[in-house]
Amino acid sequence: GHSQGGDKAINVAEILQEDPEVNIKGLVLIDSTGLYDQAPGALAMGFSKDFLLDTPKTLAENIKKNREAIKHAVRASTDIVFGIIREMAKSKLNYPSRLRTETQEMAVVNPRLAKLRVPIILLSGAQDPISNPEKIIPPGEEEKILDAWEREQQTSKTKKYIDPREEFLRKNVFPNSPYVRMLIPEKLGHHGLPFYRSESVARASLYLLKRFDRRKNPKQDISGAE
Repeated sequence: GHSQGGDKAINVAEILQEDPEVNIKGLVLIDSTGLYDQAPGALAMGFSKDFLLDTPKTLAENIKKNREAIKHAVRASTDIVFGIIREMAKSKLNYPSRLRTETQEMAVVNPRLAKLRVPIILLSGAQDPISNPEKIIPPGEEEKILDAWEREQQTSKTKKYIDPREEFLRKNVFPNSPYVRMLIPEKLGHHGLPFYRSESVARASLYLLKRFDRRKNPKQDISGAE
């Protein structure tokens, strides 16, 4: 799920995981809302600034380097604009009220996060103001976890290596998930990340889920994974 779709995917995953006939391989959240509280006005302003100013500026700077990404971006932007126009036409005078309600819902932490028992893959662009990596994992938290780990290792007989980012997410955001990984793409790392780098996003997400499968089944061969 991407953006608001990530918030909805959290709800769907939490419901489906209770069905014994459904096996969820993993939940991939790309620039997802619902991961931390934020002011609705700030969320709306952040989206507008990212979509209308920051993203076009980055795309203009990269137009010679990556023409394929620019082509994807233009197509995605056109789809988004026409999608908004369709929704406005459908809702008519109720559109402002509907938009305000949806923005308020996106600005609140999703209460189902702590209930998720499935593998979680997070991708949040480094320049994304709506799913800001520094709000998901506040500055300094990774360092605190590493300091505590180093002190623990001084008196421990068995060496245990950790990923501080994964430790924070598992303890504070997804306490019941068996596996949590997070990537923070720098290149074209705006809110529309999956529209500009769709193949890279898909490959990275699937690779991390395959790693979890390999951890559960060490003898499993993933060399032929798509």
